[in-house]
Amino acid sequence: MKERNLAVPAPQWEVVPGRPGAGPISNPLSWSTSPEGGEDQRESLPPLEFGRVLLRYKGTLLGILAFTLLVTAAISYWQTPIYRASVSLEIQGINENFLNLREVDPTATPISYTTDTYIQTQAEVLQDRALLDRVVARLSLDQRREFSSDTGLWRRIARLLRLPAPPPPTPAEQALAVARDNLRVVPTRQSRIIRMHYDSQDPQTAADFVNTLSEEFINYSLEARWTATTGTKAWLQDQLAGLRSRLEQSEQTLQSYASQHGLLLTGAKDSVAEEKLRQLQTELSRAEADRMARRSLYEVVARTGGSAVPTALDSPTLRDYQMRLTELRRQRAELEPLLKPENYKMVRLEAQIRELEAALRQEREQIVLRSKNEYDAALTRESQLTAAYARQSGLVSDQAVLAIRYSVLLRDVETNRQLYDAMLQRVKEAEIASAIRPSNIRLIGPASLPSAPYKPNLPLNLAIGAVGGWFLGCGAVVYRYRTRRRLETPGDTVSCLRLPELGTIPAARSAVPRSEGLRGMLGLDRSAGAVELITWQSKVSEMSESFRSTLLSILSARNGNPAPLTLVVTSPCAGEGKTTVTSNLAIAMAETGRRVLIVDADLRNPRLQEVFGVANSWGLSDLIGDDNSIDQLPASALARATQIPNLFLIPSGPGVENVPALLHAPRLAVLLKRFREEFDFVLVDAPPVLQFSDARIVARWTDGVVLVVRSNRTRTDAALEAARRLLLDSAPVLGTILNDWDPESKLDRYSYDRYGYYYRRRS
Repeated sequence: MKERNLAVPAPQWEVVPGRPGAGPISNPLSWSTSPEGGEDQRESLPPLEFGRVLLRYKGTLLGILAFTLLVTAAISYWQTPIYRASVSLEIQGINENFLNLREVDPTATPISYTTDTYIQTQAEVLQDRALLDRVVARLSLDQRREFSSDTGLWRRIARLLRLPAPPPPTPAEQALAVARDNLRVVPTRQSRIIRMHYDSQDPQTAADFVNTLSEEFINYSLEARWTATTGTKAWLQDQLAGLRSRLEQSEQTLQSYASQHGLLLTGAKDSVAEEKLRQLQTELSRAEADRMARRSLYEVVARTGGSAVPTALDSPTLRDYQMRLTELRRQRAELEPLLKPENYKMVRLEAQIRELEAALRQEREQIVLRSKNEYDAALTRESQLTAAYARQSGLVSDQAVLAIRYSVLLRDVETNRQLYDAMLQRVKEAEIASAIRPSNIRLIGPASLPSAPYKPNLPLNLAIGAVGGWFLGCGAVVYRYRTRRRLETPGDTVSCLRLPELGTIPAARSAVPRSEGLRGMLGLDRSAGAVELITWQSKVSEMSESFRSTLLSILSARNGNPAPLTLVVTSPCAGEGKTTVTSNLAIAMAETGRRVLIVDADLRNPRLQEVFGVANSWGLSDLIGDDNSIDQLPASALARATQIPNLFLIPSGPGVENVPALLHAPRLAVLLKRFREEFDFVLVDAPPVLQFSDARIVARWTDGVVLVVRSNRTRTDAALEAARRLLLDSAPVLGTILNDWDPESKLDRYSYDRYGYYYRRRS
């Protein structure tokens, strides 16, 4: 026969890989170990599925939640009540440069010291042993029972094990250790507030401790600043006495030297001769500059004969002559084309032009003469200043030797005076600062007596226990769901196997009697059972419609490729309904008018001959073991027609001893090729994957594999192992079919109520 193409139109939807309706995937087992991940890569549960899982295992969830609440309540009941007292201190920014004391105090805080660092430092001071010792001594805490308990963990362990332990601490040290353990100092972010909390079994002790600690901290700060200021003042006074003696001695030396050599000074540094020499030098520089400027101007005027007068010498009279001459020349140029030279207008214009040109030449000559006179005057002034400067320079040179020594003495006096004045100022400021005792710590409010225990907080503990119990219960439920031993509801194969779920077949209770339906689904019924043929015998039923829907998923599984022609239907283990699924899928396909062939490849436990009522004296084992050419076999010798139109069957045939060797024969591939030419759709019923290798051998020559699992029977690990083995053979696994699912279960009843109601009304 000519090969025919199965033209069943597929629905137009987007196929998502790894979901029902997707095509065969090269690596469906994303849960398997990979080089990149190395761990279990299962996808997370979607919210709807997660809710269904929690509802399914609600007993476990509620039990864990109740247990955690009970444990939390018991722990809270047996805890010793602890009271907490709190105070807040404001750490104000102190001016450590008050009266410029930062410049003389070597222990002053650097300018780069930030506020956050300062607040943190004060918080550490509050927990220092020296400050806590003062509080312990003031409140006599070493005499109270609460502070006398041994808190050393090592000493407790040594006491229990009767080992040599370190010497016990003194009562004061023990009280200090207890106080430090119960004290909490918390600097507040983005503020200058430090909060102190103290926990104690006695509310009065808690309040007294934080109040006393606040007072001692303020007093400690005042004492530290007063000590530092007093020490600075004493050191400054000693330095001031030495500077006063040095200043007096240097002033006497300076006065004696000036009187002895007759030096006349106008200021603190310069003499009269030096001041006059400086003035002469300034005037001489100006005279030289003026002479050079006038000389250059004169040379320009003399070289051009006065025709090119610089702008600096251009007088208003000269500019007026030039403007008038230009205007007359313009008028003459305008009249020349119109009038003759003898015309009186032309004669008058020529006379005016000659007159202005003469006046212009005379004015230029005056400018040249004036420039020469100014240059001569500047030259004379420069010569006189040069002579005066030379005389004054000689005088200053004579006094230079004496002025050098005088300058040295003068600088010594000025240095000593500056040091003395600065030190005197610091002494006065230190006296004022020592009289002031500033405190930058302010107690916002004293701690009040706690009215209720701080711990245990029963509502908070119960809330924490409830949250912890909820997460622990959810984790236990998810773990139980992930590690459960059986597949149960639709979607389990998707989440556990990461394979598309092609369809869900409901249980046979609604179609046939309960005992007969179960026997048929388990493969125990050796006669023509109603379940295997329900799609033909009960065309309008939930089961028949589920098989038709599953067939559509199979045909649509290879989106973008031709529909599968040859499929292997198998299961992980026996008794999961693969034969029932195979027969009903074949019936649903035959109803569309296509020629469908069922091949019973279960040579060890065949059943299809009983379902369709044919003899098993000849079948697949004969076709593979026959020596005749397959291409020469007539169509009637390949398959047997059944009572269902368009549906044909090849039974398993007589049993053989070595089934894998028979299936490994190359003749099987040729046989399946002939089946493709004669039939539109071929379904191969193969033995379970885990018990036998037959399905894996046949799958190499087919277009796809469908794995049948049974609800509440197929173990998860068995399904995983079956899919893994098919993957190792590179078999194109189209997906799974969940068989014998009970839609009347309380978790899934709602989704099928309308479906069942529809068929009840039709019936």
